[in-house]
Amino acid sequence: MKPDLTASAKHIQAHLDALCADIGNRLAASDNERLGAEYVGDYLQSLGLSGVALEDFPFHEWGYDTCEVAWKTSSGWSEIETIPVASSQPTPADGVAGRLVCVDNALPADLARQDVRDKILLIWGPHGGDSSKLAALNECGAAGILWVDDRLPFDWPVSIGTPYDWRNICQLPQVCVAYTDAWELHALVSAGASVRVRLRSDLWSKPKPSVNVFGDLPGSGDEFVHVGGHLDSVVVGTGADDDASGVAVTLEVARLLGQIDATPLRTVRFIGYGAEEQLSEGARRYVAAHRDEVDRTRLCIQLDSVGSIAGRNECRVVGPPELTSHVRELVGLPELGAVPADVPEGCGYSCSVIEEVSPYSDMFPYNIHGAPSLWLYRTNMPGMRFFHHAELDDLPVVSADEIARCATATARLAHAAAFTDPPYARAIPEPFAGQIEEMSKRFFE
Repeated sequence: MKPDLTASAKHIQAHLDALCADIGNRLAASDNERLGAEYVGDYLQSLGLSGVALEDFPFHEWGYDTCEVAWKTSSGWSEIETIPVASSQPTPADGVAGRLVCVDNALPADLARQDVRDKILLIWGPHGGDSSKLAALNECGAAGILWVDDRLPFDWPVSIGTPYDWRNICQLPQVCVAYTDAWELHALVSAGASVRVRLRSDLWSKPKPSVNVFGDLPGSGDEFVHVGGHLDSVVVGTGADDDASGVAVTLEVARLLGQIDATPLRTVRFIGYGAEEQLSEGARRYVAAHRDEVDRTRLCIQLDSVGSIAGRNECRVVGPPELTSHVRELVGLPELGAVPADVPEGCGYSCSVIEEVSPYSDMFPYNIHGAPSLWLYRTNMPGMRFFHHAELDDLPVVSADEIARCATATARLAHAAAFTDPPYARAIPEPFAGQIEEMSKRFFE
């Protein structure tokens, strides 16, 4: 008889409430991130999992009390809301000021076509994973930077991060401004106005460890299946979707698989990663500390931002073609109008299955070391959620019912990987392998 792998929205909601309402914002290395890890560890312990552990790794906590941007034309001063870039530099106590210069995406030609020395730069689009751009900005003589995340055309700023190892590349004060504010400023400059900007930030940073937490459902063999989400949020909001939703799925799948009256063939490790928001630093540290287990991992399943009330589900696959076919059979959409086999009553989950490498979530360090992966994700606009990295990412934007459907689908995927002989090997073929190598060098070397 097949096990009942239907997730409970009631359990999901309890996890969301604990992480978001009771604990709140869980910025990496903060006391609240650790409270989140302790909550996950206590729950895994209550399920009877083995080897439950919290593992610290070196990191920097950061924060701020004041981040102000004001701009002035002939008609006077105006202020706009802004958020400092993660782990960037503060200004002097009295701030920095200069004429605003619009440099599009800050490519070399953009910086060369006008005088940027001692100016405040408005940059359209985030850094795009290019450390050389940050290094060039550090050398250009500007006084400060206003970034705009051009994927999100709204009137609120969002939190922008950089890889943890890049935190000292650009020594300029950097903040993110809302798309609509950036548009207004750019329009004024384009119309010939001289716009002066004043930027003040008291951002601070100090060494403080972040933490990973995990526990095992032991298997009879020597292989592993990893199932996880990340504990931390960005500096604003409670991260209800990004990624309390993924942590809630991880815990619910642990409950569902843990109640099966059978020993899995492969150990299932359920894990909450710290410090994901600065390019998966916690997952990188975990993989470095557990290479033996990672080298024996048949599949890594990552849950990141799966809870949006409205939207569509996606599963990004990195692995052999047989893995893609397997996912489509279990939870995907093999063809228009098709229904996956054996859909549990009340599940109603389906997703677009996309073969794509991405360095922007916690499965990527596993890919670097040869482990195939699935990344389950939910969007409500092309490739994104409108509340991405914003104050709006709180309990009202997520649905426990949607998250439970994802948990049911994840439990089916994890069950097949751990309790059966799945129809795919531990392999990452080309062109995935070449893309992973290129991205690894770009971000981590």
